[in-house]
Parts: sequence; C-alpha cells; structure tokens
Amino acid sequence: MSDAARTANVPRGEFGFDHRPETDQSFENALAKARDGQRLSVADGIELLTTGTGRPGIDRRRKELVLEAADRRRAEVIGDEVTFVANLNNNVTTACNTGCLFCNFKDRSE
Repeated sequence: MSDAARTANVPRGEFGFDHRPETDQSFENALAKARDGQRLSVADGIELLTTGTGRPGIDRRRKELVLEAADRRRAEVIGDEVTFVANLNNNVTTACNTGCLFCNFKDRSE
C-alpha cells in the first residue's frame, strides 16, 4: 500500500493519540503479531501503546493484554534469567564529554 493511500483518510491537524477506532480489529491484529513474535510496524506499536478509547488514561484491559503478550515473548526469548551490566567507567573526572545517555557521568552543563 502506498503512503498516499495509507494517509488519505487521516484528517491532518485533528489526528492524535486519543483517536478512537470504530473496531478493535487493528489492536487485535497488532496483538496477534506481538504474540507470534512477528516484527511490529510503527502503526502496530502505536496501536498497542495508545488507549483506543475516548477517555484519558490507559484502557486497563488493553494494558493487561499487551503486558501479558510482552511477558510471554520475554519468557520465550530469554527465559527467567536475570542479568545486569557492570559499568566499569575509568574516567578520571565525574563529567564525561562523550555525550551518550548510558551512564550517570554525562556532562549536564549543556
């Protein structure tokens, strides 16, 4: 499907994350892809992470379904093993100028 065809019905300026679909089919399709371990599109991710309702906040039923699918996928891929990273930073100062967001030594003066 072309980008023009995909966005032809999207009312620019009015479309936001509070958009309420007429059915839950797009949510169900995205959830099925997540459960099956298929690669999700950006639209699938948005569908899984937004409310899908007209009220503020997260739809609890949807949230539980997404969390359950994520936990099942995590268990399939990595199991119940817990790991951690020991960050051995050898900087001689407490202000690193590398600019990454990985550790707590980032120079915040910017």
